[in-house]
Amino acid sequence: AERQAVRHHSVWCVSEDDRAEYQRRGAAASVTLVPNVAQRSWLEHAAGPAPDTPTLLFTGLLSYLPNERAAEFSLVFSDQLRALGVPHRLVVVGRGASSELLEKMGARE
Repeated sequence: AERQAVRHHSVWCVSEDDRAEYQRRGAAASVTLVPNVAQRSWLEHAAGPAPDTPTLLFTGLLSYLPNERAAEFSLVFSDQLRALGVPHRLVVVGRGASSELLEKMGARE
C-alpha cells in the first residue's frame, strides 16, 4: 500500500508520522493529514461508568474471512481465560457473520 501511495495524486493518512513517512518516500503532490474525528471527551460519559468485569472487544467486518477467523480465535482465547478463572466478557461486533460463526457464538451462552 505504501508503494502504491507514492504514485497517487493525493494520499490521506491519520497520523503525523504516516504523513512524514509518505513525504520521505516521495509521495505524489498531496499528503493530507485527516485527524481521527472521535474525541475522547465525546466518549467519557457516553456509556456510563466502566463495567466491573473486563471486556474483550472484537470489531470487524465478519464476512471478511481473516476477521471471521480472528473472531473465532477470540472465542477460543475467551474460553482459555475462563478456564484459568479470569473473569471477563467477550463482545464481538460486526456485520456479515456467517451462520457457522453465529452458531459458535450462540453455543457459548
